[in-house]
Amino acid sequence: RLGKFYEATDAITADVAYRHTAQSDPDMDLTWVTAGHYFSRKFAPTDINRDMTLRSYLTSVGGKSVEIRTDALQADPDDPNREKLVNVCHTTMVALDARTRKPTNVPPMRADPTDEEGEARRLALAKSHRSRL
Repeated sequence: RLGKFYEATDAITADVAYRHTAQSDPDMDLTWVTAGHYFSRKFAPTDINRDMTLRSYLTSVGGKSVEIRTDALQADPDDPNREKLVNVCHTTMVALDARTRKPTNVPPMRADPTDEEGEARRLALAKSHRSRL
């Protein structure tokens, strides 16, 4: 079943990469390609009777590539109000110029300084995931 996870991860990470460049420069004409999935870990069995939520977010931006982390979460069977981290995967996406098909520079990662509430939620989520490991 990990094949389906990687298939979904590939699609959602491409979306994250396109959104990153569109926010910085909507006229940027890029094609994103998957360079690889790595540091993939399975933390808990997947319950096929429960929905799975995938969350992907930028973790770093290089000169011509981005790294995106994808978390697969399911409702905790002991507490349906909590989510349990099931899988995690890091993906590197490389930006290609749409016309020349050669690697091209990507805009730097920027945090929204006005989104303090969102940052607090992200920090709390990261802390809860670390505590479960």
